[in-house]
Amino acid sequence: MNMNSYERTQEEAEAFAEEFNLSQSPSAIDIDGDMADAYQLQYLPTTVIIDEDGIIIEKIAGEVTYERMEQVIEENI
Repeated sequence: MNMNSYERTQEEAEAFAEEFNLSQSPSAIDIDGDMADAYQLQYLPTTVIIDEDGIIIEKIAGEVTYERMEQVIEENI
């Protein structure tokens, strides 16, 4: 899950997912901030990596590189 302040509409979120070939990642807008509250997010952007059991394995505040994402995923496979 990635929370940021750049995509402000559902269409923008979907365009972002399409541009970066994230077809298996659902895109949604957190209009009321419910997800930000539930995950206790304080900074934007924030990337939350959730495993197959729904457990948060990493929260990364700020921009994240492909290499960092790959490292976190590899460490948790």
